[in-house]
Amino acid sequence: MNLKYLKDHQLLARTQSLVQKERQLLTQVLHHLREVERRKLFSDLGYQSLFEYAVKDLKYS
Repeated sequence: MNLKYLKDHQLLARTQSLVQKERQLLTQVLHHLREVERRKLFSDLGYQSLFEYAVKDLKYS
């Protein structure tokens, strides 16, 4: 759907909904990363740290 055709209230409501979903997903990602770190799974992939894994494998900045 082209966003420019949404009414203002629709755009605001959808934006709010997307932000809520983003927060939920971020929480899940952080829990997963914590478990990856706890198990030191990044080492199995040849990375020295969780940070290196996150940047190089997951493409985080």
